[in-house]
Amino acid sequence: GDQTAAEQALTEAEQIDPEARTLFRRRESAFVKRGNRDLKEKRFDRAKTEFEGAIVVNEKSVAGHIGLGESLQALGDQEGTNEAFERALEIDERPENLHVYNRIGIVARHQKNFEMASRALDRALSFDAEDPVLYFYKSTVHISQKQFKEALALLDKALELKPEFPEAQKARAAVAKYLKPAAE
Repeated sequence: GDQTAAEQALTEAEQIDPEARTLFRRRESAFVKRGNRDLKEKRFDRAKTEFEGAIVVNEKSVAGHIGLGESLQALGDQEGTNEAFERALEIDERPENLHVYNRIGIVARHQKNFEMASRALDRALSFDAEDPVLYFYKSTVHISQKQFKEALALLDKALELKPEFPEAQKARAAVAKYLKPAAE
């Protein structure tokens, strides 16, 4: 749980074996997996420690930073949450699972931080512009802001990519119904 001590231990290990950090980096996914399990089971302090471990072994762990942000959110540390999410959004490497950005988007949208939510989803779309789920989630950011025309365009894109997408179909119908009286 002590990030400074862990970093110091890794630095010392590298003096013995220059490949120590690389070897230890392979443990990142185990830290993230345990952290996600702890989040799900509402053990937020433990989750925070696991995600910090993932970040120590790989400072560019998008999933680690996002999980840390979610842990801090649950612990009531809004400033820490925003810092962790910002670090995740600054990382250039493509994460294994692009939908980790949805997690930022969902948390940020609930906090009414629509700019961060949009940036998170744009980041994911920059890696995969053919993922209908990402367009759907981005539409929910616009719906939350009552930007229905923008939401409709995103829902149309999601349905173009995946015509049988029930959530997008339902959202599109609701948005179109809302916009119809404005057109009359």
